Amino acid sequence: MGFRSGYRVFHPEIGSSPEFLILTIAYFKESKTDLNVKKERMPNRNVATHSQLSSFLPWFHGLYYLISGVWPLLNIESFQLVTGPKTDLWLVKTVGVLLMVTGFVLALAAYRRRVSLEIVVLAIGNAFALTMVELVYWSDGTISAVYLLDAVIEVVLIIGWLILWQRMRKIDSDNDRDSEKYA
Repeated sequence: MGFRSGYRVFHPEIGSSPEFLILTIAYFKESKTDLNVKKERMPNRNVATHSQLSSFLPWFHGLYYLISGVWPLLNIESFQLVTGPKTDLWLVKTVGVLLMVTGFVLALAAYRRRVSLEIVVLAIGNAFALTMVELVYWSDGTISAVYLLDAVIEVVLIIGWLILWQRMRKIDSDNDRDSEKYA
């Protein structure tokens, strides 16, 4: 059948796909053999499987925020040339640091290929908040129109995360259906 390595069941020809794991569990259930697998070490079903969108989106969003956040910290003069003059430079730098933290978390999730619901909420929440701030303060003339470009990028990111979240829900639903089939 195969052998266990850590918490993953591995077959030399098939690998360790979710389908193989489900079939292995069903096999051991029927044979009354204990898998001796601790529940807390089982893979999280609410984590997106590796796909192009679940890889690209957190990488792009994370790097976008890292670059956006580090720019005013490294060179506030060039930042103000593009975005317009600022009166509270400490606030610009504070937002930059917060963007860097969010960007790092998103890039870490992409690197680990662990895009959970919490990561999706963090990404959508940040993108939505920035979009609203940019639209409100552009409309009253506080910030320049260049922020509208960022607002468009943020909206595209929100749409991408919503699509990814829908796919995650479908995968979770399919896994539940498969689990019931072999229970």
